[in-house]
Amino acid sequence: MPKPTKMPEALESAINSGAVTSIHPLGDLTDIPLGAAATLTPELITRLRAKASQSHLQTAGLVALAELMEQAGDAPRNADLADAMARGVPEEMIEEGLRHPGGFRAAAAGLRIAATSNASSVGCRTETSAPVSDLLPQISALLGDGASLTLANADHLTATTPALVINLSGFVNAGGIDEKRLTETATAASETLGAVGVIVLSGIGAAVMALGEDYASEAGCLLGASLCALVRASAGKTPVAIMPLSDKAAGWLSAESESAGPVRHLFGAEDEDGELAKCVRMGLEKRAPERLASLLEKIETAADLDATPGLGMERLRARGFTPTAIQRVQNALGEGLDLNAAFSRWVLGDEIISNDLKLAPENYDSDGRALLSAVGFSRKDIEAAEAALDGSTHAIIETELAEAGFTPLPDMDARIEFARACGKAVGVQAIL
Repeated sequence: MPKPTKMPEALESAINSGAVTSIHPLGDLTDIPLGAAATLTPELITRLRAKASQSHLQTAGLVALAELMEQAGDAPRNADLADAMARGVPEEMIEEGLRHPGGFRAAAAGLRIAATSNASSVGCRTETSAPVSDLLPQISALLGDGASLTLANADHLTATTPALVINLSGFVNAGGIDEKRLTETATAASETLGAVGVIVLSGIGAAVMALGEDYASEAGCLLGASLCALVRASAGKTPVAIMPLSDKAAGWLSAESESAGPVRHLFGAEDEDGELAKCVRMGLEKRAPERLASLLEKIETAADLDATPGLGMERLRARGFTPTAIQRVQNALGEGLDLNAAFSRWVLGDEIISNDLKLAPENYDSDGRALLSAVGFSRKDIEAAEAALDGSTHAIIETELAEAGFTPLPDMDARIEFARACGKAVGVQAIL
C-alpha cells in the first residue's frame, strides 16, 4: 500500500471532516466478491436469484422465530410457554430461552443477529456478454432479490488493493456542490494512491437529493453522472469505482445513501436518532423551502400519545404516570425514539420509576415494553401502540417529499438508470 511521506493537506482535511475514509485494503471496505469476473448471462442471473431466494427464506425464518420468542416476555409463565409452542416456537428454542442468562429477549436478539449475518448481498463480480439494455428485466429482478450494483473501470481489484471512499454528499453545502474542494480531494487521493489503488464513490443519491434534484428523474441521473465525472476527471490514473460498502465502512462515513443507491435514511440515521436526514433537509430547502417548516411541525406532532391506541393519557395517568412523566415520553417520541426507548429508565428517570410507578429502575434500563407491562398494560395494548407509532414519521416524510417532486422510494428501473448514468461517467458498463 502506498505510504507517502506526507498526506496532501486537501485529503487529510476531507478525512478529518468525515467526507472521506482513510486508506484501507479494498476488502475492508466492501463485501463484494473480488478477483476474476464471471460473464453475466440470463442463466447466471437465474442461479443468483435462486441463491437470493434461499437466503431470504432463511432470514425471514430467523426473524419470525425471534418475534415469536420476544412475545413470550422476559419471565414467561407456563401458559406463555404453551402459547409460544402453539404459535410455532420449537421446543429446543423454548429450552434455549429458559437456559439463556439474558432470558427469551436475549435469545431472540441472538436470532436477529444471525438473520442479519445471513442477509448478505448475493452475487458475483460480473461483466456483460450482451448489451446491458437486453438484460435490464433480469437485472432489475435480481436487484429486487438483494444483489448490489458495482461499477469499476479497473480489472485488477483484489481484497488487498489500497482504496479510500469519497462520500459525495459530504461535499454539498448551502451554496451547492463545493466543486473546488471535491476536485482537490480527488486529485490528492490520486496522488496518494497512484495507479495501483482505487477511489470508491458513495453517497451519490444523497448528494443529488441535497442539491434539490429527484433521483428518479433525468435531471437527477445527469447530476449524479456529472458528480462522478468530476471525480474521474480529477483522479488521473487512479481507477474510480462505485460499489456497496461493508457496515464498518458505511459507519465511518455516516452516509445517508450508499454506492449509487437512493437515500436510505430519511429520518434518524443509524447514529443520529430524532433528526431529519441532512440531505432531505437541504433538498427541501432548495426545491420547496415552504414545505420544510411544515414537515418539521408534522414530525413533532406525529407521535401523539393521546391518540395512540392501547395507551392514551387517561390510561397512563390511571397507572401512575404524572404529567411530567407523560411529557418526557411525548418529547422522546417526538425526537424519533421508539416506544421501547421512550418508556425506558433513561427517559423517565429513576425518581419517577421508583416513587411514582413503584418499580425498580435498574430493571428497565432499555426495556420500556417491560415497564408498561409491569404497570398493567397488556401485550395487545403495547403492540397496538407500537403499530400506531411505527413508521408514522417516515410516512409523513415520504408524502411531503413526493408532493415536493422527489421520489422517496425509487423503483428498480430508476435505480438501474441512475447506476448506468453514473457507471458511464466513470467509464464502465454495469457490473453486478
